[in-house]
Amino acid sequence: IAGIPKYSAGTFVSEASLHFFPEGGDIVSGIENNIAFKASDAYGAPVKITGILHDASGKNLLEFSSGHDGRGKFMLTPATSDAFYVSWKDGKGLEHRTALPAVRTSGVVLRVMNSHQKLVFSVASQTDNTAYEKLIVMAHMNQQMVYKAIVNLKENFMSGGNIPTTQLPTGILTITVFDINDM
Repeated sequence: IAGIPKYSAGTFVSEASLHFFPEGGDIVSGIENNIAFKASDAYGAPVKITGILHDASGKNLLEFSSGHDGRGKFMLTPATSDAFYVSWKDGKGLEHRTALPAVRTSGVVLRVMNSHQKLVFSVASQTDNTAYEKLIVMAHMNQQMVYKAIVNLKENFMSGGNIPTTQLPTGILTITVFDINDM
């Protein structure tokens, strides 16, 4: 049965899996993307891995490995027609292959970095994309809007701002980018 760990000679064999999380939600062509990943076994426990990122032709692009709790990240700037996969080994030395999410030909990339008493964010779009000239960045916490800004990408392909965090309660801050015309 698929998804059920195999029982072999008195021990459970746990299949490892690797999941990718492009910051901002999608991998967008022509922009540097921060790609996070998490490796885990069939029970959700973290797994240490090492891997190699390949393009569709099999060319090695970069090597990576997990850090704390089977997590890690790498940067990637794909072209429009690129497709990628990784070959990786889990802590037991077993080899695996996992495809990255498809590259989108248009869109925006949101990047958020924690800084001293604030979050610094940037929003980037392809230099020739006029569909995303003005965007709205909103931050919500506990179902309340705590930040809103209009980002202008007409003159630059990247812009951003700071979200002060000193007055925010403990919890999860959700940051979303909206097209000003489709809000």
